[in-house]
Amino acid sequence: MGRPKALLPWGEGTVLAHHQRVWNLAGARQIAVVVDPANAAVLDELKRLNWVDVIVNDHPEDGMMSSLRAASAWPQWDEDLQSVAVVLVDQPQFPMEVVKLLVDLAATYADEICQPQCEGRRGHPVVLPIEVFAGLASTADATMRDYLGRLPIPRRGLEVETSWWLDDMNVPGAYERILELSAESGGLA
Repeated sequence: MGRPKALLPWGEGTVLAHHQRVWNLAGARQIAVVVDPANAAVLDELKRLNWVDVIVNDHPEDGMMSSLRAASAWPQWDEDLQSVAVVLVDQPQFPMEVVKLLVDLAATYADEICQPQCEGRRGHPVVLPIEVFAGLASTADATMRDYLGRLPIPRRGLEVETSWWLDDMNVPGAYERILELSAESGGLA
């Protein structure tokens, strides 16, 4: 993208501010963010947002699994958590009502992996039972897909009506497209 995706404009703030607001409104007990300690701009935004739970990933060059391992090994998780939602910073476009449906689904099926899907395509956010999330700290699997694929844990899909909600903002054109589609659907609020 040429700049931190977390700091892209979204609604009345940044993508990070949007995620914080959405998950607070969804009733998340704890909202933690994984950050590269060398990214001063993101750290400044986290400070501006008064973000409390910040997890440092000392190996961001190793990709998303290094962030998942850092998050899973983080010792400050609330001990009463039953599940954890893995949310990608570059997918702020999920409407609040979909997030709430996913949270409700995960509460009903707490022992299952819950995630949105459209016509068989699964996406994020993925809600993991706490034991499954904890296992990320020590897995040798290269991706979360590999890790989850070998576990005998049932998956529960939340069927969403459109697949663009599952898209990432990896290039400027994708960001512009998602921003436009979100504005059209009222998802920027």
